Amino acid sequence: TQGSSVPANGWASDAGVSSTGRYVGFASDATDLVPGYLGAAGNSQIYIWDRLDGSIELVSHSILGAFAGADGSSYAPFVSTDGEVVVFESSAADLIAGYSGAQYVQQVFQWRRSTNEVRLVSHATNSATEGASDGAWSVSAADSGTELVFVSYSSNLTAQPPSGQTIYYWSESLPALRVVSHSFADTSQPAS
Repeated sequence: TQGSSVPANGWASDAGVSSTGRYVGFASDATDLVPGYLGAAGNSQIYIWDRLDGSIELVSHSILGAFAGADGSSYAPFVSTDGEVVVFESSAADLIAGYSGAQYVQQVFQWRRSTNEVRLVSHATNSATEGASDGAWSVSAADSGTELVFVSYSSNLTAQPPSGQTIYYWSESLPALRVVSHSFADTSQPAS
């Protein structure tokens, strides 16, 4: 609750604050941050705290429901200016329905407050539910949380597999990932 000074029953880290200072996203393995929490202790989850009303919401919830913690750890939250979007990294395999691909490999996800839905950002070229084959990390996002970049050396994110770490650009308004670190000879392909 607002103004509470009782610490949670687990650790907290990886805090990120919105540009207005109203919202704070953080990772924690505590099991008493939201009422009715379901999930095993030990996996860090992503939460968002509202400075004005003191509320805390579970962001990295599984497909089982809004209070069910995901089955893998989540880290590095980025909170949009208005608190509507949180982008984060997670190794959980139950954040979206029908997830396929590498199990328990770090991926990039986006959560929306208005729908309370989680979306896989680091998805394969032809599937919105298949994760990056070798994972994705080092996410950086625009203030809106609707455009971001991340790093991966996965072979299933573009038509031509990269020969090393590649930077990808994702936007809600684009149907596919774009390669940022591309060869000057072909702007659609990763640099070799």
